[in-house]
Amino acid sequence: MKSSDGNKAFGHPGIEPRWTHGGKDGVGTAYAASSRIWFTFWNGILTEAYYPTVDKPQLRDLQYLVTDGKTFFHEEKRHLQSKSERLSDHTLGYRCTNSDPDGRYSIVKEIITDPHLACILQHTKIMGEESFISKLRMYALCAPHLQVGGWNNNGYVIEVAGRKVLMARKEGVWMALAATVPFSRVSCGYVGRSDGWTDLAENFEMDWEFEHAPDGNVALTGELDLNGNREFTLGLAIGESQHLALSTLFQALAVSFKEHHERYTDQWERACKQIVPLEKVSSDKGNLYNGSFSLLRSHEDKSYPGAFIASLAIPWGEAKSDEDQGGYHLVWTRDMVNSASGMLAAGDRETPLQALIYLAVAQQEDGGFAQNFWVNGDAYWQGIQLDEVAFPIMLAWRLKQEKALQDFDPYHGVLRAAGYLVKHGPVTQQERWEEASGYSPSTLASNIAALISASEFARSRGDEGTAKFLEEYADFLESHVEAWTVTTEGTLVQGIKRHYIRILPARIDDPHPVEDPNRGHLSIANHPPGSQDIFPAKEIIDAGFLELVRYGIRKADDPIIVDSVRVVDATLKVDTPFGPCWHRYNHDGYG
Repeated sequence: MKSSDGNKAFGHPGIEPRWTHGGKDGVGTAYAASSRIWFTFWNGILTEAYYPTVDKPQLRDLQYLVTDGKTFFHEEKRHLQSKSERLSDHTLGYRCTNSDPDGRYSIVKEIITDPHLACILQHTKIMGEESFISKLRMYALCAPHLQVGGWNNNGYVIEVAGRKVLMARKEGVWMALAATVPFSRVSCGYVGRSDGWTDLAENFEMDWEFEHAPDGNVALTGELDLNGNREFTLGLAIGESQHLALSTLFQALAVSFKEHHERYTDQWERACKQIVPLEKVSSDKGNLYNGSFSLLRSHEDKSYPGAFIASLAIPWGEAKSDEDQGGYHLVWTRDMVNSASGMLAAGDRETPLQALIYLAVAQQEDGGFAQNFWVNGDAYWQGIQLDEVAFPIMLAWRLKQEKALQDFDPYHGVLRAAGYLVKHGPVTQQERWEEASGYSPSTLASNIAALISASEFARSRGDEGTAKFLEEYADFLESHVEAWTVTTEGTLVQGIKRHYIRILPARIDDPHPVEDPNRGHLSIANHPPGSQDIFPAKEIIDAGFLELVRYGIRKADDPIIVDSVRVVDATLKVDTPFGPCWHRYNHDGYG
């Protein structure tokens, strides 16, 4: 193994780093816990890679650059037309076809991870008329964002077993990139200054070959020596030492992609054998159901069983630098319990129990839960959302109903959480959109359901006094739902005066809050400076009141529920080419 001491890239430290697009076309990981790496892809390219836990993104993106060296330069995500499909019903592996708009060539990629190692594998085939594709030059462009950030990355070239490997390192994490075909030329540069994209975009030629780019926003570029080959596998490995990253990479590339693919698929198929089959009763033969189940499972961490993050994504990532290390790749108990409940409904009894046990360990001493937290339990944001305290109680109740608690006893945690709801409610510091405090229909619904669930636990232990108290407090909340959250002076839809509102604003420290939905005013976040951002609360609606129906607190044909649905449809519904969608709430600062 030989490290290069050659020329250093110019343009330090590069332009300010940004993450990638928040939208995703797919998420992938091996089912095996030994493969501690996850990937996402969007618009035909790999976006984030997460390692060694599901909440730690280490990559901005990885894509191919294509040129004939004379007349054109194509970047996969910007210039090619992409379509994708799953490799099988349950497998989180994908086939992406990225095509030249002029129909001259296409790149077909099958993307999985090594079934047991922390390495992403991208089997690549170049299609087209041989007379044209023989003239193409293909480059791998990799933008590491190690340790959840684009600054302070170090790129360098190393030679291992006679092969050049592109490397990156930062604070105890290493990344290695190579393929089953060699790199004919390699370079490490600073993004926007001396990187491969900037080089090739200028004159369609790779003129720069820098062997190291320390301490900046870096990109790694390697020209693939196709030499008549139209098929190869590209590997991206991550490890906690240079030796581990390199060993993982070479071990993964030493096995044929076909063999990896078979093992990867077999893992997922075996893991999903026990779920309730819906192929015969669904219009798409179970395609959406099967894919959704695997997708939910993929969001569980492999070092912390039961820890489910909300999403493998960084929302608005293209506008975010290193200052904000969070994103949806954190644990929210709301999202986590919904995921676990979905898996329980599908027939998985083991994973939801692991989720409940994880939450029992993460519960705070006062019975509450952090607004969100890393998978190791460290809190990130510090807000208090009462529904996130209620949801774990409901998960415990569902598992109890299914007789799926096995030997785990959640009673202590359930009572502590119920006590927290009584002590800190009914006003929540933040509702489900995390932007306002007050009386929220969706939060009240979850709290009422959780308190009734907790009372059943108490009664099953013979504690009739506690059970009765929790039920009476739940009845108090239920009897005030309309008084706190239904306007009688509605103006959004002509002829409908009574409907639920998004939230009646109130401070958690106000001993005499406004309790009239017709009087409160709501400040809405994220509006441009100088624009209106305060509105009468009675004029702001979302669909959170439907939680009252989901938990059996109000009937679906309740007149106020029906009228509120009509207001939601008239105010928030948007018809798209893919079907109807609904905004979160009207006047949302996010648009």
